[in-house]
Amino acid sequence: MTGLKRENFRVFDDGQPQQVANFSPTDAPITIVILLEYSGMYYGYFGAKGQYWADGFLRDLKPQDWVALKTFDLRTTLREDFTQDKRQIDEAIRTLGFPDFHEAVLFDAVYETLDQLRDVKGKKSILILATGIDTFSKHNLDQIVKRLKETDVTIFSVGMAEEIDLYSRNGGGLGYLQAKNQLTQFARMTGGYAFFPRFQGEMPDIFNTVASYLRSQYTLVFSPSTPQDGKFHKIVVDVVDDQGNPLELADKKGKKKKAVVTARQAYMAPGAPAGN
Repeated sequence: MTGLKRENFRVFDDGQPQQVANFSPTDAPITIVILLEYSGMYYGYFGAKGQYWADGFLRDLKPQDWVALKTFDLRTTLREDFTQDKRQIDEAIRTLGFPDFHEAVLFDAVYETLDQLRDVKGKKSILILATGIDTFSKHNLDQIVKRLKETDVTIFSVGMAEEIDLYSRNGGGLGYLQAKNQLTQFARMTGGYAFFPRFQGEMPDIFNTVASYLRSQYTLVFSPSTPQDGKFHKIVVDVVDDQGNPLELADKKGKKKKAVVTARQAYMAPGAPAGN
């Protein structure tokens, strides 16, 4: 939703209302890493699907946007560094052969990519195209969660394995639910969103939505009134109308529903200054 003002937002830090000091809509070029699972699991089926989906996302990028391509199987590989020439990304996707390994180091790939984006300026994000299954990472989920709380990178996840749950219980069940929850957690913690399409026809709308999310963000800045205690603080962002009531929007059927804000869920507060 565009056209909102500072007065339409309410920010809470550990339940305490905060004063928004700076506010601005964000209409900057997109800087995004496509992080593609390219393992030989299921006879390379998901590797081939990921190729097709990654290529589809390029159509929603504009000439001024920056994009990089990384794949992961037994290790993480940078296929194409940041470029505004989408043809280079397209060519890198098309040159991918059959996956060499059956492993998928999702946690390592996310952790390494977050570290590599640490010094990149501006709004930055990761688009994960993966099953959500991790088979061989050095890092564990707790380490990833801790890293996500510290990062300013937004993650969007697109799960590639819904048909595992839809058509088969071989590899599905609890293992798949855990994988799905992991992709959802990555997105929610960083202010992004997770999608789990079951049909190919859903993909154009999903990629258009991701691009729209990135182009329609708002930046809210506040100086916390809560203690600088070196702990994780929960953030809640609400949006209200001009009368201060919860903002409601009409759905496709004209029914009013409360607007949902997608924002970071927490941040790590600095420690108290020495001597205090």
